[in-house]
Amino acid sequence: MFKSLAPFVVLVILTTGILSGCNMSAKTEAPRVEAAPTSTATPPEIPTAWEIVHRFDVKSNVHFVGFNDENFGITVGYGGAVSTSQDGGDTWVEANNNSRCRFGLDIVNENLAWHVGNGGHVGVSTDGGRNWQRATDLADTGISKSIRFLDEQTGWAASEKELWATTDGGQTWVDVPLPESDITILAVELLTEVDGYLLAHPGILYATHDGGVTWTSLDLGLGEDQVSLFALPTMRFFDAQSGLIVTKVGGKGVVAFRTANGGATWEQQEVSVDLETSNPTFYLSADGETLTIKDNLVMVLRYNK
Repeated sequence: MFKSLAPFVVLVILTTGILSGCNMSAKTEAPRVEAAPTSTATPPEIPTAWEIVHRFDVKSNVHFVGFNDENFGITVGYGGAVSTSQDGGDTWVEANNNSRCRFGLDIVNENLAWHVGNGGHVGVSTDGGRNWQRATDLADTGISKSIRFLDEQTGWAASEKELWATTDGGQTWVDVPLPESDITILAVELLTEVDGYLLAHPGILYATHDGGVTWTSLDLGLGEDQVSLFALPTMRFFDAQSGLIVTKVGGKGVVAFRTANGGATWEQQEVSVDLETSNPTFYLSADGETLTIKDNLVMVLRYNK
C-alpha cells in the first residue's frame, strides 16, 4: 500500500503551477452551435446508489487513478510513473513507461489502456498496463488531461483548449473544431468515430454527431451552480440515449448526472463521499459501474442498481 499524499497546501501549489504552465491558445473560429432549450425543472432527489468498496493511500507522485472493475486499476502520475493493481489496490506493480508526467487515463478493457499528459505524449498498453508504447505526440506540447478511446485505433485526446482525433492508433492526429472559440475543456467522451461529447466549464455539455463539424449544447440543469474548474470530471455514454457524468459541483459536493434520453434531461444523484481537497479526479469504468475518486485518499465505489 502506498504512503500518504503530500499535504494539501503542497498539492494546491503544484496544481496552480501546472495550470499556469499550460501555454495553449484558443481557436479563433468555431463551428455552428445549436443551443438546446434551458431546463427550468428541478431534478428529483434520488438516494445515493454508490457504495465504497476500497479506500487506500497512494504515493505522492500519483496524479490520477482509474479502476476498470473492483480489482483491476492503474495509476499514472509525475515523472511518467505508472503502476497497476489486480487486487483492488492492496498491492501495486510498477509499469514500464517512458514519458513525461501523466494526467489522464482511459482503460478500454482488461488489456487495452491509454494515457496522456505533458509534452503531448500519448501512451498505449495492450497487456493490462504493464508495458507502454509511445504513440505520435499531440501537436500541443502543453498539458493534456482528457483521453477516450473506442479500441486500439479510434480515439480523442484533449488539453484545456484543443481537441484531437485519431483513427490509426495515434500514428496521426487531426484537430477537431471546438463548439466555441474560448472554452475550457474538462472531459471528453467518444461513443462512435463521429459521435462524441465535450464537457466544458462552468458545466456546459456539447454533443456532436458528425465528428465536430457541428455541435449541440445540452443543459445539465445546474441552475446557479457550476462544476468545479479544478476537479477532473468523468463522463460515459453507453448508447445514444444513456449517459453518466460525475464531478464536483460547487455547493453540492460530488454529483452524478444521469440521462436516459440523450441528454435532453438529467437526474442528479448525490455521491456520499467526504472530499478533503479542491481538485479531486474522477474516473468511470467503461460499463459505468465502478467509480474511482482520487482525493487525499483513493476511493473505489460500486454502483448498486
